[in-house]
Amino acid sequence: MAPLGWLGTILTLWCVYFFRDPPRVTPIASGLVISPADGRVSLVVNAVPPVELALGERALRGCRAS
Repeated sequence: MAPLGWLGTILTLWCVYFFRDPPRVTPIASGLVISPADGRVSLVVNAVPPVELALGERALRGCRAS
């Protein structure tokens, strides 16, 4: 196999590893806020959205800890 073929194979395997989708268990209970990403929601505050969104009202913003 040509060197570029090996490089392509290695990059493909790395992409498959990096973008994997591990199984997750979502807890089901009332009063929980579930983070859409890995991590914890550590703060939820009212914030003014960017002008580009033109919502004109405050919205909730969640911040997560790694």
